[in-house]
Amino acid sequence: MTVKRMRRAEILAAVLLICLLPGALAGRMIYGGEEKPAPGALYPYDAPEGNCLIDLSGGVYADEGYLWIHALVSDAGERRFAATTAEGEDTRCYLLDEKGRRMTDGECLWITLIGDGIMFQSTNGFYGLYGWNGETLVEPAYERLISTGDGSYFGMTDDGWRIQNGEADLIRPGEPAVKISLGGGSVTSVDGFSGGLAPASVYDGESARAGYIDATGQWIIPPAYDYAEAFFGDYAVASLDGRVGLIDREGNTILPFVYDNIWTDDGGRDKVLAAQQGTDVTVFDAATLEQLFQIGDVGYGWIARSAALVVRGMSNDQTRAYSLDGKLICVIRDEDKVLTIINDDRYCVNDYDRYTYEVCDFQGNTLMSGDGLMYDKAGADGVCALSLTAFKTIDYDGGYTGIDWNTMRYGLYDLDGRQLLEPKYDYIVQICEGVYSVQRGQWHGVVDSNGEWILRRSNYMSLMD
Repeated sequence: MTVKRMRRAEILAAVLLICLLPGALAGRMIYGGEEKPAPGALYPYDAPEGNCLIDLSGGVYADEGYLWIHALVSDAGERRFAATTAEGEDTRCYLLDEKGRRMTDGECLWITLIGDGIMFQSTNGFYGLYGWNGETLVEPAYERLISTGDGSYFGMTDDGWRIQNGEADLIRPGEPAVKISLGGGSVTSVDGFSGGLAPASVYDGESARAGYIDATGQWIIPPAYDYAEAFFGDYAVASLDGRVGLIDREGNTILPFVYDNIWTDDGGRDKVLAAQQGTDVTVFDAATLEQLFQIGDVGYGWIARSAALVVRGMSNDQTRAYSLDGKLICVIRDEDKVLTIINDDRYCVNDYDRYTYEVCDFQGNTLMSGDGLMYDKAGADGVCALSLTAFKTIDYDGGYTGIDWNTMRYGLYDLDGRQLLEPKYDYIVQICEGVYSVQRGQWHGVVDSNGEWILRRSNYMSLMD
């Protein structure tokens, strides 16, 4: 138990690093509960006595007290789990099947999804590939593995992130690896593939130039740019001579290289993109590149998950939000207030000075407000609930007000302001949409959106064990 608590932060940081390795994913490694509930499916549950798996009837599986369990779900719906455990002073990671049974021998440190397979880091420090039945598809012999997105992989044997010799093994599981030259031997770094193309860079010792290679390592768009980002749909953001523009898959300039920044939809929906030039921002339809609207007096901004545009003013500190038709949704002039766009018709403003919240629709109607801070909880279809953190405040000398951390409680509301879970829990973590892990006093377990227990355990059981 002591090892578990001491190593959790270290383990999580390493897992997140592995999952940021370049490579096109043909599935999802799920850390939270952004899934639709499915009958018979198992979900990770982080119990105080250790991670396990549960079904939505309260059945418990893989109850060995793992440090972490994360779901691996392929695009075809196959479900596996990566489970990390402490063995002495070391950690080991196992691939579990859909019922939580071990499929591998634990001779690896980390497991994550990559392409059509499951990448693992062996205890020798190198990366290999499992299949969905736990078989070893690629022996652990590589410093990096990059999925091309067509069932093959680039295997790098150079020591470090920079490619020293401009070569890679082209790996197709079940076939002998083939040595290929990347960009004629000139490529020094490769990012993840998207739609068959990957940003790649050439470094001559003084400066770097970026272009795009295909799954055979050949240049498709020559390295002529300061930097190049992954394609979204048919377009990619690139920089030339310090300015930013948009190119297509043939390397044609679609938006001229005159912009300071181009922002794309961080929700992956590719609805709109916004191009900033000086203090002006133009918003385009991401598919047709039709100009939707333009605004001024912008210092910086971003596109929210709903594809609404949020900007911070240049001449003042106000934050403005615009819907896709260019309508001004709201203006926040207080630096202690934080705006969150929840979905296509909801936003929330948290006042960190007064510790109050307000949830409104795009028509300006206040749906709910009160003491505490409100956050959105994402579900399979976007946001399915709002999480309220309720607490008492303490008045200090000098007019300073702070949170009484001992009184913090958590509850849930739907988007129309109806209470799902009363704010009485010590914590709430979403397991899947509409199902939550909670703790209240001596009890921890799993409840549905009506607050009914699906699984309940006593904290004292953990202490006695």
